[in-house]
Amino acid sequence: MFMHRMQDLTEEEDEEEESPESGISREDLPKLCPGILCKDKLPSKVPNDLFAALQRYVAIVRSHGRNVAAAQLATQICAMIRREHLKVEHLKLATKKGWPITTVDFKGIPGRIVKLEDQLRSVVYNKSFCERQSVWKSFEGDLATDGLTLGTFAHAGNSNLSPGSATFNNARPG
Repeated sequence: MFMHRMQDLTEEEDEEEESPESGISREDLPKLCPGILCKDKLPSKVPNDLFAALQRYVAIVRSHGRNVAAAQLATQICAMIRREHLKVEHLKLATKKGWPITTVDFKGIPGRIVKLEDQLRSVVYNKSFCERQSVWKSFEGDLATDGLTLGTFAHAGNSNLSPGSATFNNARPG
């Protein structure tokens, strides 16, 4: 299975250095997040969408000062910066845990599940754990609305569920 290095995944292929129409280069960008009360550093590799947003922010501040449009854009930029930092954190975690990053070996999934069988059984067959889950509670509520018990549902099959039943309407397989 082909795996990229984590550094490769955090880099953008066509990183901008300067936009000819704006005349705003990487050196003109703020070094910290422009969001109010946020002092996060910019990611070391700035993706194109964040670079363009930062260029727009600098252009607005230069021409109109820190107005409402600049503040709104700064808030969006702050979210983009946080997203990039989280992306790097998640990639590091995935690498550390040996999770696939760019490609999934679908043929290997059954073997991975078998290796986790004991852990999965403790969750899937733990009645008190299942009963605390909102999805399970919703399912039981739908069964009650349809006048079914879990036992009758298990033996009835799909033929007893009409498109108007709560259990049918709220089922979201996949």
